[in-house]
Amino acid sequence: MSGPEAVTVDLRPREWATAALTVAARQTRTLELFGTRLPVDFADLLAHVVTTVAANVGDVDTLLAGRPDSWQATLVRQLVEGTAGGRLLRWRTEPLLVHLDVDGVFARLGLLDLYREAIAEATGLATTHELTGRARALVDAIDYLMDLDRARYLTAYTRVVRELAAARGATVPVEVVPVDGAEIPWWDLLAGELHQAALRRTPLPMTGTPPDWTTGTPADALRAAGLTYTARARLALTRARQAVA
Repeated sequence: MSGPEAVTVDLRPREWATAALTVAARQTRTLELFGTRLPVDFADLLAHVVTTVAANVGDVDTLLAGRPDSWQATLVRQLVEGTAGGRLLRWRTEPLLVHLDVDGVFARLGLLDLYREAIAEATGLATTHELTGRARALVDAIDYLMDLDRARYLTAYTRVVRELAAARGATVPVEVVPVDGAEIPWWDLLAGELHQAALRRTPLPMTGTPPDWTTGTPADALRAAGLTYTARARLALTRARQAVA
């Protein structure tokens, strides 16, 4: 005769939350000064839980997206905003994932155009089908610099976005996930805000300073400074030849 069958209880979210909060409401707390035990401060507990949930899903608007104009939503919004005090990120308990499409960023900054210009100049695509040894070396140097710039930008961006998160009170891990532009998934508002702030502050590998938009695109500023991929690649090749001479 077999033993009792395992029973799986599939609680609906409302029932699960009710059960958990009921257990919490029956807890007691000790006032150390007087050595007495009192019921748990349920208002504080509930405010903490709801604010943490809002932080984990990204923001209070996402939390209330099911019916944002209800009177219940209005009260919950007041509860979260009053508890968080404008620093919702500090309440988050789940890791924060920030997705970065480096090529997408480089395209907006004009750096991909700068790279393509350099390759076209090095290869003479309009007239040349076979690369000379010198042209091949220049193309390889340009490609190397682009790959190096991508890697350095990812490293710098990761450092900046973590610094921004820490400054906003985050205590959870912040992970930067490199993705292709077509594969960027939905992300929450807190991650999105950090991403936009990091884009403004992350230094470019070519200059060590944030993107310069004062005279057009950052690529325009690099052209004006003589920091095109062609110029940088030629300088690197010259230094390499001098090193072995």
